[in-house]
Amino acid sequence: MTAIELGQIYGLAIRSAAADVLRDTVHDWPTSFEGSQFRDRNHGAGFTNSGVIISALRLSQFDKRIRHHVDAHPDLQWARDYFWGTEIRGMKDAYTHLISRSPERRRRILESVTEDIDTRYGTWYIDVGLELILGGQALLWSTDAHSLILQAAVGICENQANTIISMQSKYSRDVSTHLESVSGFRAILGAHNPISAVYVQAYTSDKSQTYHPENGRYGKTLTPKVAMHGNPPPWCQSLLNLYRDAARNVDVAARVEVRCPLEFAEHCLVTFPEETIRRSVICYRREIWW
Repeated sequence: MTAIELGQIYGLAIRSAAADVLRDTVHDWPTSFEGSQFRDRNHGAGFTNSGVIISALRLSQFDKRIRHHVDAHPDLQWARDYFWGTEIRGMKDAYTHLISRSPERRRRILESVTEDIDTRYGTWYIDVGLELILGGQALLWSTDAHSLILQAAVGICENQANTIISMQSKYSRDVSTHLESVSGFRAILGAHNPISAVYVQAYTSDKSQTYHPENGRYGKTLTPKVAMHGNPPPWCQSLLNLYRDAARNVDVAARVEVRCPLEFAEHCLVTFPEETIRRSVICYRREIWW
């Protein structure tokens, strides 16, 4: 959309809907699209996008009011065929269970995830994850096994998996600590697989210890100025202390996540061949890895 259209859809539909439904929190919303741009603009270049939280209990009403304002306002005729999505945050790690759980138990867990959401309308996707963890160990994905992981995760054949891996626009590796043989990956899929999955990622949990989104980066970063301060620099000493603590306390899990339509969630990652695990997972003692 153009800047004018963005301003119209925000001012005439989105914020108006917030004023109708979220009267107790609308004061936290920018007064206009231009005001939001001014607030979020960095001192250098680009923007740091901020957001607002909408209670799940009010989401359906909020959604209907946006549609009402789009349909009712003559200046928004161009947007009457538009649609928008809702991202539900804060679900990760809230609904864990053993892979051996019965289908009935998995179904009840899925129902608890969606109990406050009307999923009868629209197209809903959900991220289903599988975590492999072993006490006192660091489990890592082998680069050579990415095809095997894809095959097991979404039920495709070897040729299909290799085709995806060969396409730079669909597949990318996340190398761990500069070791080419140890890496996770991200893959964008077409819907031509048994569970209509659209996205797969394999990663390890060690990066969570230094996860820090800032200025387009997602891990702790060291600037020359900080590196030149102190001997040793406090930043480096703090990182070393973190890794030493992790070596004593933090196991590293290997995870694979699949984004699929909600109707396939019960059938996603309910099995993962033992042979695939043996061929795709590298195991170090925890203190050696850290």
